Amino acid sequence: MAARRQKPHDLRDKNTFAYRLAQRRKELGINTTELDMRSGRSPGTCRVIEWRNSRMVHVETAMALAKALKVNYIWLLTGDGERLMY
Repeated sequence: MAARRQKPHDLRDKNTFAYRLAQRRKELGINTTELDMRSGRSPGTCRVIEWRNSRMVHVETAMALAKALKVNYIWLLTGDGERLMY
């Protein structure tokens, strides 16, 4: 019997790290695999973050993802401050 695939957690909660990550990634037109490569993270990292609707991650991961997404890592982590890096 094939395993049933679970649905991802609801990303409508705009106050999560995962929501901000997914929205920015989609704005840039890249998939999670591409973002993992650009950020130097392990394959599957972004997919797991989005799937679990993570609210927080390690600072090093947030910084690497923020750099790849060209956003301020504080904004990515908390939703506060300036969004885009200049």
